[in-house]
Amino acid sequence: MSVAAGAARGRSYSPLGQGVYGSLPVYDEIHALVFGPGGGLRTPHTGCPRRGVALSPRQVGVVDAQTLDSELTRDCLAAAAAEPDGETAAAVEVLLRAAWAQGASDVHVTPEAERFRVRFRLDGVLREVGALPRARLPLLVQRIKVLAQLLTYRCDVAQDGRIAAELGGGPGEIRVSILPTLHGEKAVLRLLLGAGPPSLEGLGWPADAARELEGVVAAPAGLALFAGPAGSGKTSAIYAALSAIAARGERACASLEEPIEAELPGVDQTPIDRCAGLDFASGLRAVLRQDPEVVFVGEARDGETARIAVQAGLTGHLVLTTVHAREACSASLRLLDLGVDPASLAACLDAVFALRLARRLCAECAGAGGGCCHGSGFRGRAPLVEALPLDDGVRAALSARGGLAELRAAAAAAGYTTLAQRAADAVAAGVTSQREAERVLGRGARREEAHAVSR
Repeated sequence: MSVAAGAARGRSYSPLGQGVYGSLPVYDEIHALVFGPGGGLRTPHTGCPRRGVALSPRQVGVVDAQTLDSELTRDCLAAAAAEPDGETAAAVEVLLRAAWAQGASDVHVTPEAERFRVRFRLDGVLREVGALPRARLPLLVQRIKVLAQLLTYRCDVAQDGRIAAELGGGPGEIRVSILPTLHGEKAVLRLLLGAGPPSLEGLGWPADAARELEGVVAAPAGLALFAGPAGSGKTSAIYAALSAIAARGERACASLEEPIEAELPGVDQTPIDRCAGLDFASGLRAVLRQDPEVVFVGEARDGETARIAVQAGLTGHLVLTTVHAREACSASLRLLDLGVDPASLAACLDAVFALRLARRLCAECAGAGGGCCHGSGFRGRAPLVEALPLDDGVRAALSARGGLAELRAAAAAAGYTTLAQRAADAVAAGVTSQREAERVLGRGARREEAHAVSR
């Protein structure tokens, strides 16, 4: 039975969780405004359709035909109609359950003049899945803020929160970001649901890169860099490595993160709080006084943090961190640009990885696009990984502060497999498409891959 059908039969939709407002007097007034006297979310919209009544454009407000044709829109509005005393709560739950069922990593709820535009990030790509009329569900974002225990009366500032949720029978968490925009507050929700961080084997890395990562896990000290844009799999790889180290129970592990993506058993995780004066540099200095052996620094984004991380790697700590760079060679040079001593970097560097995630061609429809993959032709993602071979030639180039061309030449002489080569192999094996490889690597991917194949 579909959600819409269940709603038409009068089934109730319980909220994902209860927002906690506390006992301050101001919250009593806010609670009454948002929840109403019965505890359910209320709306100023009069003429709310009764339970089981079919919805029409006149009832839901001015909305285009495409909005009404969306399955998600129909399900959310049907759930709201089935719960006149808690219609917004029912709609939000249907929205989040649909996101989980489709395997979305993020949900974007964007306010426009007459509607909330809803998009899911599926396999790394945003797809519009529906729109909800603001005249029918004016307090949609307010409900999300209630669940995340955010201040509903502040609509002029950015806010971040979390929702404890169980979707699909397992515990999880939804990270919420609220930001004021032209037409109201936009909500972005990151779904962190599942069985926890992946294992090293579950990453699906190529065999040679996987061996390099296993070497990092076994290393007693040094510095490991993970490069790539947002959403390229850096955090998943580091979490897998940290989990493998912590599972042995022989070393003290700590992390500094902005924000903490998921709980890691055996790792002392500290969130960055810039308002309280805790940034990566000051946090790293404090963590190093806690006698750790393994430290994950969310990002080496400034010279002080980079220098402390390198010094820690030289003095017996294993440090894992990320940098924003296009490839492994430029990731190494990024630390030099931040003021790290070249000789120190060459001495402590243990591994450098550059990552991307390319969508896999759907095996069920062979990339033709159908209901199995929501018409995209892709289902799931495959990692593209390059690992910088740190032999004597590469270390000498780093120590001499050679440029990108010199470092690439030294890496190529050591058998460097580039991201373009990984993409070419994936296209040749039918794992992904040429167009997807170009989307992930940029417009120069076709030329670089052709060069890689010719070699």
